[in-house]
Amino acid sequence: MWNNLKRTIGLNQRPNAQFAHIGLAAFDFDKMVKFYTQFFDFNVSDLKTEPPGRKAAWLTGDPNQHHQFVIVSGRPDDAKYNPVDQISFRTNSLADVKAYWRAALEENIEIQKTITHGNAWSVYIKDPENNRVEIFADTPWHAAQPFDIKLDFNLSDEEIYQQTEEIIRNQSSTELFVNWRKKTAKNMNLSDWPIKE
Repeated sequence: MWNNLKRTIGLNQRPNAQFAHIGLAAFDFDKMVKFYTQFFDFNVSDLKTEPPGRKAAWLTGDPNQHHQFVIVSGRPDDAKYNPVDQISFRTNSLADVKAYWRAALEENIEIQKTITHGNAWSVYIKDPENNRVEIFADTPWHAAQPFDIKLDFNLSDEEIYQQTEEIIRNQSSTELFVNWRKKTAKNMNLSDWPIKE
């Protein structure tokens, strides 16, 4: 498909399209906005109510982006199925992930699990409307997915790092994340892409 588009619009390579934000319809708009602004310290970039009373809030944790998350009112009370599997937030470090884990404990927010995916350290929590929320930081390694091994976040950062490294060493389909990123960029014909070390 992309090869046909490249010929049609005359570009040599695919333009970069990066995921930018998600919009979520809420049962209780105010409760959801309060949760995401208080727990994640998101800023409300814009807040609007449109006739007939539909509310929308544009939230961001990055001043370079107007919004990363949009919450709108109006999710039907009888909605039985939630099509959102999970919402994931990347942090800078394992220490940051553990800080969110501790905050969730202090706020009595449901914690589903604390794990490594091999390529990430993660804590999974539930927001006020039972959406699964992952807060994670990249590890230095890549591991073929699915990869889901429980970790004890009561351990020190160093102990968790060492434990994860040991787990990775005992897996056949792992490598340094930087090597995986380079191979993936090459496979995508993006060999000049700036690779995160």
